[in-house]
Amino acid sequence: MCFGESTELKHTALCEDVAFCVNCLETLGASFDGKVLFSPELIRDNVSLNVGESGTLFRMLLPVLCAIGGDYEFVLGKSLSLRPEDELFSALKSGGIEIKKKKNLVTAKGKLSAKKYEISGSVSS
Repeated sequence: MCFGESTELKHTALCEDVAFCVNCLETLGASFDGKVLFSPELIRDNVSLNVGESGTLFRMLLPVLCAIGGDYEFVLGKSLSLRPEDELFSALKSGGIEIKKKKNLVTAKGKLSAKKYEISGSVSS
């Protein structure tokens, strides 16, 4: 997705986390017709993305969208909003991202600078 080529996901099961993922991708500009068609040049910013309780979705989308650059709002489910994110947020801030969390809303603005990022795997939610 980040290297100028379209991405196609096939045979996705529509559990709750996948439904949130499909909704986020559609909000970002993807089309969905049994498969997701996504092209990086079509990514919208200034959007609100509801990730529900999907920590995996949030932790993957946040840095990818920061690398692409833009202004994004993430709506977190109640339980997800209580999970630790300090280390991820610190890494993104060190790369030039303006990131703020207020209750269940996280806003990220800017374009992540190119450098090596290290995040400990010892923190679990």
